[in-house]
Amino acid sequence: MRQLFIILSLVLSLSAFAVAAPIQIIQIVHNLASLRPLRPANALPDDWRSHMLALVNAERARFGKSPLQLDSRLNAAAQEHSNYQYNIRQVTHYDSSGPLLLRIARHIPGMLSAAENVAYGYSDVQRAVDGWIKSDGHHINILGDYKKVGFGEANRYWTQMFSK
Repeated sequence: MRQLFIILSLVLSLSAFAVAAPIQIIQIVHNLASLRPLRPANALPDDWRSHMLALVNAERARFGKSPLQLDSRLNAAAQEHSNYQYNIRQVTHYDSSGPLLLRIARHIPGMLSAAENVAYGYSDVQRAVDGWIKSDGHHINILGDYKKVGFGEANRYWTQMFSK
């Protein structure tokens, strides 16, 4: 009888654990789901666009050009293009919707004048901007007669878009 009691106690204890375990797991999953995703160690700081704007405007100031204003619609277009480049693993000035003005038109209808700089591989904002400044064609875009700018980055695929 004593053996039966021990076995029965053991079975009841284990079954109570089996019932409690899923509840605990559900609570853990629920708590994890409410957390913000962790950033990768090499992720850009949240204010990277402000930093890029400051670098671009400092370069423009060296040449007597007026500062550019960051435009959220151009940011969206530039980010979309950086994402596209990352997805196809290629630096390009085109995507499935066509050249620059057609791509920007999705965000800013009626845009008549724009320029774009793209790059790949730079690990941070400073290096990306330095690379564009050292390239004659990209530097011309940075110093161009534009008023607004937007920036995008996806896993080291960088995009700058300029407009009037």
